[in-house]
Amino acid sequence: MNENDSNNQVLNKAPITKDDFILKGISAFQNQEYFEAHDFFEEAWQEMTGSDKIVWQAIIQLTVSFYHFSSENRKGAVGLAKKASDKLNSLPETFHPQEIARLKRLAVKWKESVNFKETATIPEDIIREMKKFLVPGFLSVQ
Repeated sequence: MNENDSNNQVLNKAPITKDDFILKGISAFQNQEYFEAHDFFEEAWQEMTGSDKIVWQAIIQLTVSFYHFSSENRKGAVGLAKKASDKLNSLPETFHPQEIARLKRLAVKWKESVNFKETATIPEDIIREMKKFLVPGFLSVQ
């Protein structure tokens, strides 16, 4: 393949969409690659507006909190879990009330787990619950 063929191949590719970035972030999260997941989620987040943007900012903050915890930065993990919780509390009560209530409970449970317990790993129930939010169809992802 010559250089022109290579350039044409790049030009003919469809642009990466917000949902593509979210799906890549989900995949990274599933592999416990929290920093990479945060990068993909942030790319999608930049294209969002309104309450969707607030929710995904909280998800990004929780993901980075997991990264900090896995890097033995407990203080950073607690701080970002608190920011995520505060962010979710700023949402209108009418915005996906059941899903947001579950996400709020998760953020608080994670913050308390990191802050008050001497745990060496992210509890499996926290990971399992977080993964419920990271699926196609949750709020912004179609």
